[in-house]
Amino acid sequence: MALRAIDFNDIPEIISVLQSMQAEITLCAESPNDPVHVNSQLLSMVEQDSFIGFINPGKGFMFGWLGNSWYDARLKAVELLLYVYPEHRQSYLASALIMKFIEIANEKGACEVIAGTSLGYRTDAVERLYHRHGFVTTGANLKLKLE
Repeated sequence: MALRAIDFNDIPEIISVLQSMQAEITLCAESPNDPVHVNSQLLSMVEQDSFIGFINPGKGFMFGWLGNSWYDARLKAVELLLYVYPEHRQSYLASALIMKFIEIANEKGACEVIAGTSLGYRTDAVERLYHRHGFVTTGANLKLKLE
């Protein structure tokens, strides 16, 4: 498994995946397709010390950040996106990405990793995947669309 840290050169691939997700995931279909904004955000994220991200080019990636919250000064790692290309979803890649994310979060001093299924894509399967790695379900996402 050829996992490596995400760098600036990976941003075009991630943007392409995010654009294709609009057809695959209902929540993404509601979002405008704005590759300029996504590129700007990813460039900013990747250059931060708080960024954690790994990729197996052409197969999948996972990224997130380290930080604390207003209610707890301890460092936490928060997964923002785990994506495996459809043709690699029955492989070990998703597990390898999760384990690497946990490993680096631990090395950087995080007290926990927070992951979610906020996109609504195969929520039960994604939860089972995380449960196999020791995660527990602690809540649910709710959404209110404002006009």
